[in-house]
Amino acid sequence: MVEVDAIEFQPDQPTYRDLQGVNRNILNCLSLDFDGANHAVLVDVPDLTAYGLGDGDVVTMTWVAYAGLPGGGGAEVARLVEPITLDSVTAKGFVWRVEPYEDYILPTYDPPPGAGTAGHASTTYSYLSGSETITSHPADAIVAMFDAAGSCPLT
Repeated sequence: MVEVDAIEFQPDQPTYRDLQGVNRNILNCLSLDFDGANHAVLVDVPDLTAYGLGDGDVVTMTWVAYAGLPGGGGAEVARLVEPITLDSVTAKGFVWRVEPYEDYILPTYDPPPGAGTAGHASTTYSYLSGSETITSHPADAIVAMFDAAGSCPLT
């Protein structure tokens, strides 16, 4: 008889830049980065060389946005899936831009009488190791893209 113990491996989660709030768990208007063309949420992906990834490997980034606060069973309102081909620099970590705002971030804003003004998001990265897809721990945050006047003023 052969006994096999399976150990599930999950790489470190990506992290959101510019989280706000007392617990640093909220993406809001102040969290947005403007590059001259688009407003975006920035996601830091850690050094991937520790997982054997390097030049030419592909990492798939996934952002899923939901209506309502975490734990509230909100419906998915946006999904961005983007394959990134690594080079010798990005394999050591990179910044991923969740954009455009209108397509992937703004849908979390649903003013009353809808789901409420805030939503939440989860971001992961994944890659192939042999024939197995390895997915990181998720980065989760409340998404509150509004101020007293309504959705974030993008000026």
